[in-house]
Amino acid sequence: MVFRSFDLARRTTVLNDVLMGRLHHAPTWRVVQRGWSKDDVELAMRALERAGIVDKACDL
Repeated sequence: MVFRSFDLARRTTVLNDVLMGRLHHAPTWRVVQRGWSKDDVELAMRALERAGIVDKACDL
């Protein structure tokens, strides 16, 4: 569970929060540039859909 109200990191979208879980699967250059692969984005969107919050994907 992620508690976003502690302001330990700068504000980010819900989708980006889910994608952060994929960091260990991504090459370093992609992490630095925040360039998520299409497959990672699709996987994250499916996870948001399963959670019933796909409509919040771009919300901060």
